[in-house]
Amino acid sequence: MKNKFPPIIFCHYGCSDYLCYVLNQARYSNPNTRIVLLGDDSNKSIAVKASVEHRCFDNYANTKEINTFNEVYKHVAGRNHGRKKWTNFVFKRWFYIYSFLKEQGINDFWHFDSDNMILDNLNAHSYKFDSYDCTEQCGSSCLNGYVAGINVVFGYLKTINSLFLNDQYIAEQESNLINYPTFAFTEMRAYTVYRDKNSIRSTRLNKIINAETFDDCICFEDGYVQYKFQIDNRSLKQIYFNNKGEIFFKNTKDDQYVRVVTLNLSWVPIKIFEIVTQIVKGNYQNSVKYTPNNDGIYMLDLTQLSKNNNYLLNFCKFLTPRTFRSKIRKYYKRIRKI
Repeated sequence: MKNKFPPIIFCHYGCSDYLCYVLNQARYSNPNTRIVLLGDDSNKSIAVKASVEHRCFDNYANTKEINTFNEVYKHVAGRNHGRKKWTNFVFKRWFYIYSFLKEQGINDFWHFDSDNMILDNLNAHSYKFDSYDCTEQCGSSCLNGYVAGINVVFGYLKTINSLFLNDQYIAEQESNLINYPTFAFTEMRAYTVYRDKNSIRSTRLNKIINAETFDDCICFEDGYVQYKFQIDNRSLKQIYFNNKGEIFFKNTKDDQYVRVVTLNLSWVPIKIFEIVTQIVKGNYQNSVKYTPNNDGIYMLDLTQLSKNNNYLLNFCKFLTPRTFRSKIRKYYKRIRKI
């Protein structure tokens, strides 16, 4: 049975500096929805301050499914990938989520990576995905967004464990990764196998419905106008907003604005999380640079972040190991004041 108001679930280890922005924004835009962080002791206080329910994922780490995973899991990655803890966690979090759902009797729910800013009340958007088992991000390669039933997650876990038990499949992944030294076999590839072999009814979360979209990633073009400069060596979609705190992208095909429901801020400076929070809460007039348009929609000006990025690259050319840490500290003090 579906929930009238599906809960929102995040799963995260550590106390990343962006987490407070993400949780506070989720609570602000969804004041009456149950929001849960499956986390650890280091991020409990962040959740509590954001009025978000905190559950330690270690409490969900002793199930038949996760015990099997612990027995069969193998780190499969290119020689330069590293990140063993993260790679294990992106699989294991789904076992935590399933155990939590089962304990709580939850069927359908929303799930997002912990760097996604939720800009609107998600209860107004669940109907868009009524005919699907789940939605996808990451260019249709990962399970994210709305999930219609716990059985979808359970089937996913069975596929993950079966793939690690398949020696031939794992050998093929290892062979393929020889030519991709910075890549790894992750939960995303396991999801596509699960979806394709089980005829899962899925859809891209970022497709435009009623002139609204869920962002796949701010660093992906996806048919929208981008800034003409890069920030941290990445091109970003151009951000627009109005005085109601609504955020938009502009479609390159017809120059029409598309309202953004969630914003995936992977790989961007923490300053952008702060700016988005100010815009949504209407506190942008004295703290955010923007260019007004005749249609009542403003373009967010991020040129200063681009300049800061160039400044960082320039002074790094002249750093010695002895001065590196002090220079980095001065740089971040400088950028946080902008």
